[in-house]
Order: sequence, then structure tokens, then C-alpha cells
Amino acid sequence: MAHNLEIINGVASFAENGLKETAWHGLGQVFDGEMDVATALAASHADFTVAKTPVYYQSKNGGFAANPEFFHIIREDNGAPLGLVKKSYGVVQNADAFEFVNGLCTGGNSKEPFIECAGVLGKGERVFITAKFPERFQVGDAFGDDAEMYAVITTSHDGSGAVTVMLTPIRVVCNNTLQAAMGHNYSKFCFRHTFNVKLRMKENMLHVAKTLGCFDATKKAVIEHTKQLNAIKVDEKTVKFVCGRVAFGDKYPIFESNGFDIDELGMRNINVYYDLRESVENGIGQDLFKSKSGNWLFNGVTNYFQNVKTYTTKGEYDAEKKFDNIINGGTAHAKIMRAYTDILMAA
Repeated sequence: MAHNLEIINGVASFAENGLKETAWHGLGQVFDGEMDVATALAASHADFTVAKTPVYYQSKNGGFAANPEFFHIIREDNGAPLGLVKKSYGVVQNADAFEFVNGLCTGGNSKEPFIECAGVLGKGERVFITAKFPERFQVGDAFGDDAEMYAVITTSHDGSGAVTVMLTPIRVVCNNTLQAAMGHNYSKFCFRHTFNVKLRMKENMLHVAKTLGCFDATKKAVIEHTKQLNAIKVDEKTVKFVCGRVAFGDKYPIFESNGFDIDELGMRNINVYYDLRESVENGIGQDLFKSKSGNWLFNGVTNYFQNVKTYTTKGEYDAEKKFDNIINGGTAHAKIMRAYTDILMAA
């Protein structure tokens, strides 16, 4: 599946508001105006329910018996298996998992976020809703070089059982994810679903408050970090060091002493180095920076992972792989973290 989005009768299980002309390459549903959770889930084919069913095995006498320790999670609309879980696992329906988002996006305040899109990945193993905050804040050294904040809320049916809320700042001009190097202690939290309705209402209010608190903390941290990066002046030696460490990792000393040793470094990694250098010098939005600062270098690196590097599975573009790599603690995230740390050390 090219985008790892579920496709039903040629229509992607994806919906977004009317800010864009087409939803997900023209395959999804476009809404002109605000969406609540029910509307977003229905439009993105995510209004399905799931059930926990027994796992059967063949016994020695040839008959079949239910395994008392493990169960399948299946979609009730089409029977698709989504995950294998233990008996203690509690089923969480999509509508319940995202229930608190309605309280977050009430539409009654110009500073409140609004639901921008929703979608289903794979066969329904993961469902997401993205809410966008209307407030922008400056992250570059030039006026108008701003970032926007998104709350990405995901739930899964593969056995993890937790709802995840992640605050992700995006540089507007190039869609670079700035959250990657800022850590997760204030920009991400997870919670387990409560089945008591009265208690869940109270918890939903707490989740809303915590999300808004994460917005304030993440915004403050991003502004502080970008100011720190803007104050760092970088030279050719620093650019070579940072890009080399990202491209070659632990083999950087070989690059530093022997140059482009194809046998030791590999042509693929050498090409990554050249692509990184090109992204730093001429990537999207790099011309907006007034000087070659740490922020200029950092955005060049993040631009590579966001807009240059391809993320594929079996030769096809994989959006979920890209999401996990950049935002969810994957390999790209680790390399961006390395670049961020190296830039600070070079100050």
C-alpha cells in the first residue's frame, strides 16, 4: 500500500478540513469547515468497532480448544485481525479513545486547536487525529519564519492499548519537524482508557488540560532552543563534522582521516552525506536565514529527513514509517538528536 493508509473501494481512509484542495493525493474526504470527533472518524472510515475473540489451537486429540491466555483483536465490520493480546487487555473503541478531543477542540476560542485531519493506517491497527493550534510563533532569525503547533493523537489495536498525545511544532516554510531534538518529556504523554463513564469524564478534562499545558511548555522550549541555535555561528568545519556524523555515524573518524573511502564508508552513506550538504546549503527555507547559524545548520539537517530522504517498504512510499522515524523515536529521530547535540557542542 503506497501510503500505508487503508483504501476502501479506491477511497483512502483519510479526511481533512477544507484548508487544502484535496485530501491525501485526492483519495480522501475533504470537509469545508470544522469537524468534531464523530464526523472525523466517520469521514475517515475510522468509526468501526473492535472485539476481543478467542485464539484456538489444535489439541493432541485433533480437536480445537481456546487458548485461555491470548485473544485476537478483530474489526467487527470486516473481521480483519488487528493484533494478538493477553487476556487482561481491555478493548478501547476509537470513539472512546478520542472522546477528549472534542473538549480540546470546542471551537469556542480563537486560541483553541481544531481538528485538521484523521485517518486509518494499515488495516486499522492504528488510527490518528491531528489537531492544529491557530497560534504561530517565530523560530527563524527573520520575521515571518514561523512554526505552527500540532497535536497528534493516536490509538492502536495491536496490543499496546495506550492513547498517545504528541505536540509537534512544524516550521511553516518547509514542513520541518522541530520537535525531534527537543525531547519527549514535555511534548508527549500516554494514557490508558478508563471504562467507568463518570471517571472518564473527569479524566478527559485532565487530558485536555495536560495537552494545553504541553502546548505552552513545548512552545517555550522550541523558542528557547531556536534562540540558542541562532546565536551559534558555524563554519565549514562544523558543517562537515555535523553532516559527517549523521551520514557515517561511528565511522566518522574514518571519513575525517581518509576522506571518501568507499570500501569503508559505503557509497550509500557517501551519497547521504552529499544530500545532507545540499539540503543545508540549498534546502527549502534555508535562504530565509540571515546568517549561517546553528539554526540554519539544524534546519538543513531536519529538511533532509523531512523532504529529501525517502521512506519505503517493499519499494513503496510508507507514511507511517516516516512518522515513526522522525517523530516517534526512530532512526531519523536519533540522527537528528545527534546533529542537534553536535551543533551545541560546536558552540
